[in-house]
Amino acid sequence: MFKAVALGRCSFGTLKLFLIFLILDSAFSVVNDDYFTPYDFNVDNSCNSCHGAKYVKRSQYSYGGRPLYVGVILCSFTRYKILMSDSLSGTFRNIGDRGGHGQDHCELVGALVDPPSSALDSDYRSCSGTGFWRRLRGDQFNYGAIGDGSVNGNIWYGRWYECGLAIQASCGGIFVDASGIITSPGYPGSYGNNEYCVYTIRAPSGNFVRLDFQEFNLESRYDNLRIFEDGSEIQRYTGSSLPPTYISSTNAVQLVFTSDGSVTLTGFNLTYSYANECAFINGNNCPAHATCNGTFTCTCNTGFTGNGVQCTDLNECVMHADNCDLHATCTNTPGSFTCACVDGYYGNGTSCSVCGHCAGGSACNTVSGICPACLSPWTGQLCQEMPAEVTNDPENITQSLSQSAMFTCAGRGEPMPNVTWRHGGRRTIPTGAVTTIQSQAQHTFTSTLTFNSVQRADNGEYTCTAANSLQTDTSSPATLIVLERPGEINVTVASQRSTTLYATADVGFTGNQPVTAIHVRSRRKGESFWGNWTSVGFAGTRGTVNITGLTPATDYIGQVRAQNSEGWSRSVQFTWRTRDAPPGPPSRLQTSSISSHSISITWQRPAVPNGVITHYSIRYGPTMNCSDSELLHEVTTQGSNTSLTFPGLLPNTMYTFRVRGFTSAGAGNFTDCLHARTAAAEVYVQTKPTAFPLAAVIGGAVAAGVLIFAIAAALMFYRYVSWKVIVLLQYVYHCQSAFNL
Repeated sequence: MFKAVALGRCSFGTLKLFLIFLILDSAFSVVNDDYFTPYDFNVDNSCNSCHGAKYVKRSQYSYGGRPLYVGVILCSFTRYKILMSDSLSGTFRNIGDRGGHGQDHCELVGALVDPPSSALDSDYRSCSGTGFWRRLRGDQFNYGAIGDGSVNGNIWYGRWYECGLAIQASCGGIFVDASGIITSPGYPGSYGNNEYCVYTIRAPSGNFVRLDFQEFNLESRYDNLRIFEDGSEIQRYTGSSLPPTYISSTNAVQLVFTSDGSVTLTGFNLTYSYANECAFINGNNCPAHATCNGTFTCTCNTGFTGNGVQCTDLNECVMHADNCDLHATCTNTPGSFTCACVDGYYGNGTSCSVCGHCAGGSACNTVSGICPACLSPWTGQLCQEMPAEVTNDPENITQSLSQSAMFTCAGRGEPMPNVTWRHGGRRTIPTGAVTTIQSQAQHTFTSTLTFNSVQRADNGEYTCTAANSLQTDTSSPATLIVLERPGEINVTVASQRSTTLYATADVGFTGNQPVTAIHVRSRRKGESFWGNWTSVGFAGTRGTVNITGLTPATDYIGQVRAQNSEGWSRSVQFTWRTRDAPPGPPSRLQTSSISSHSISITWQRPAVPNGVITHYSIRYGPTMNCSDSELLHEVTTQGSNTSLTFPGLLPNTMYTFRVRGFTSAGAGNFTDCLHARTAAAEVYVQTKPTAFPLAAVIGGAVAAGVLIFAIAAALMFYRYVSWKVIVLLQYVYHCQSAFNL
C-alpha cells in the first residue's frame, strides 16, 4: 500500500506525482490501496443478490505473484457482495470459506473483527462454482472449485455480506445521466489535503461528452485536474484560470483530481452534457441535400443520389420508385414526388378509392370524394351509405310437429346490415339457426331462419330486423303454427255411485286444430285387460264421460284420449272407487252350541259384500214362524264378528234366527231362517229325607210368595210385559215348588 507523504514542495514534487499515477489500468481507472474507487468491473453473478454501485481497491494479498483486487457491489452501504480478482480487466469471482460462513472475508473491506454468522446470507450452502477461498483470517487465498461438497471440501459462500461498516468512496463516481454537475470535495468550501478523486462520465455511443467549467481554483502546480480518454491523459488543468469548454473525441471521459499535503483552495465546479458529434462539425460541411451521419461524414438525403458532398435529385416517377396508386398520376419534385387521384377516384394519391353514387353522372372531388348530390337511396357526403331496409318480409308457415320449416327475408344497406331474428318480439334466435348471405357488390342480403324439427315452443310470430349505423328496419311479423296431436287432458270426476261414474274430460291442448273425437275405457284395478274404447259425447274441447254397470266398492282405472287430424293423443289415466251398496245375505248360518238356556250361532260374511261390513243384525224369537212380526227381538254385533251367543232362553223351546249385514250404504238382505231348540231343563230331587226345622220351611215359603207378588206388582206399571219376565216368574215358582218337595 502506498501513501503520498508531504516532505516539502521542492524536494519531493516529482515523487508525489509518481505516487499519484501509481496504478492506471487499461480502462483508465485509477485504483488506490487505502479506499474504494468507483469502477465498473466484470463480475460472476452466479451467487449475487446485489446489483448497485461497484467499487474496487487493491488488497494486501496476492495469488501467483499477481496482486489481488477486492470488488464490492452494493445492495446498500451496509449490505454488499464481496468478490476478488487478480486483474482489473478480468472477472471478479466469489470467495469461499472453508472454516465458516465467510465471516473472515469482512477483513477485505476493513472490518477489524469477524461479524456473527447471523449477519451473513443464511442460504450460504446453495451456491457452487469457481473462485478464491481460504480457511481463516490472514491466510493466503487459493483458487479452484468452491461450494457445498466441492472437490476441495465444503467451501461455503453466500449472496451478500453485512460486515458492520459502510462502503463509501470518499469522492468521485460514475456518471451516466445526460447532464449533471461535478464539484471538488467540500465545494464551495476548500477541498482537503491528499485528495484523490476519480470521476467517470459515459455517454451513449455516437455522442461526445461536453465539459463547461463554471469555477476553477486549484493550488498551481501541486493540485490538478486531469482528463483521460481511452486510458490516455488528454488535458491537465491547475491554477486559477478557468479552463475552456472541453468536447471529447469519444463517448467516455475520466477526470482525476489530486491534491498534495498542504494549501487547499475552493476547487472546481463544472457541468457535463452529451452532444451529438455532428453538432460540433465546424460549419457542417454537408450540402443542402445531405445529412451528417455522426461519423464526420455526409450522406445524401432520401430522394437524392451522390457521395454526400454532391447530391442530385432522383426522378422517382420515371424510375417507377414512387408509391402512387394505380388510379393516380405521379409528379416529380426536388427530392420527392407527389401523387394525385384521377377523375372517378379520390384519396391522397397513394391510395385512391372509387367515387360514390353521385347523381346526374357527376364525378366526386378527387381528394375529398364529396359528391354534389346522391342517387337514391344512397346518402352521405360521399354517397356511399344506404340505410338498412327489409325489402322482402317472411311469410306465414303451418307445419306438423318435428318437421322442418324455414323463414326467409331479404333487404339491402351499406354498411352491410346486421340481421337478427326475434320470436314474439322478446327472445333473440340463436345465431346457429340463422344463415345470412350477403352480396357486397349489390349491397343486398338474404337471411333464413331454419328449424330442423319444429316444436311446440316454436309457435308464434317471428320478425327479421336489419340494422346498420344509419337505420334499423323490422319486417312485418310472420306466424309459425305447429300442428300436433291433442294433449294435456284433464279428467274431473263429477259423480261416482255404486255402479256408475259421471266425469268430464277437458282437452287442454288441441294441437292448433279442432278435436274430432274423445274416447274412454276402464278396468278394475288389479286386472290386466281393458275394456273397449268407447266414444263419448263432446262439445269443443270438453267430453262427457258416463260409465255404467260397475261393481260397488271397487277400485277402477280409466283412460281417456282425444283425436284431431294429426292423430290420437296419448291416453291420460285416472282412478276412482265406486261407492258401497247394501250387502248380500250372509252365508252358512248355523248353530255352534246349544244348552237349556242358551244358543250360539255362527255365519260367514256375504258372498257379495258391496263394501266394508260395519256390523251385523240378528233378529230372533221363540217361534217357528220366520216373519218379522214373530221375530220381535234384534241384536247388533260389535264390528264384523260372525258369531254370537244368546243366553237366558227357555228350556226345551224352539227359537228362530235370521242375520243380515250392514255397509256404509245401509242394511243388506237377511239370511234364510235358522231354527234351533234349547235343551230340556235338568231337575234335582233329594233321595233321603232331610229334617228341616218347621220354622225354616214356613219362613222360606213366605219369602218366596212375597218375592213373587212384589215383582208382579212392579211390572204392572209397564205397558208391555216381556215374556222373559214371565218366564222368570215361572222359573222362580218352579224353584219354590221344588224347594218345598
